[in-house]
Amino acid sequence: MLERTINVARTASYCQLGEITGKTENIWFVCHGYGQLAKFFIQNFKCLQDEKTVIIAPEALSRFYINGFSGRVGASWMTKVERLSEIDDYTAYFSQLYKTTTAGLDIGSINLTVLGFSQGTTTASRWIAREKPEVTRLILWAGSLPVEIDSKKAFEPFSNMELVLVYGLDDEVVKPSKVKKVKVFLENNGVQLDIRTFKGGHKLDEKILLDLKN
Repeated sequence: MLERTINVARTASYCQLGEITGKTENIWFVCHGYGQLAKFFIQNFKCLQDEKTVIIAPEALSRFYINGFSGRVGASWMTKVERLSEIDDYTAYFSQLYKTTTAGLDIGSINLTVLGFSQGTTTASRWIAREKPEVTRLILWAGSLPVEIDSKKAFEPFSNMELVLVYGLDDEVVKPSKVKKVKVFLENNGVQLDIRTFKGGHKLDEKILLDLKN
């Protein structure tokens, strides 16, 4: 049996809070976690939106029923099947969305924050590593950098941006040992990691979001 691939065009969805205008100073690209949908995930960021701030939430390309064959639907950025192809697809999607939504802007005058939650942390990080967009700040929320960002050369695209790690103290996914590993790696690359914690589990926290607002 031969397994082959072909490239096809497909429709991707994203949600947006606010309109990009001449008053826009801050743009947040927020990347949801496994099993979530952009239209629900983006609601967590309403507390940030104002005339100067726009939030954009891309949705993962693969959707599935959470339980059985009907009911609630979620989305996933990738699985172990055709892993590299899925990474290629979503990084290309992010780049197209970035170019489309920021067309005509002086991107150097915009504070661009990229936030990844859970599975979205590695997704957003891979886009930055591959495409090197002009990002002001990367927020890793309840997740970390992907395993392939393991050397000084691989880390170079992140070296000129602020890095923030956020997790709940009761998060069953983010363990102290993982936080320590990320912190040591970044410090070895000359980057001081800003670590924020809150009382809670594997979720977003409005107070921390407001603290991080530009």
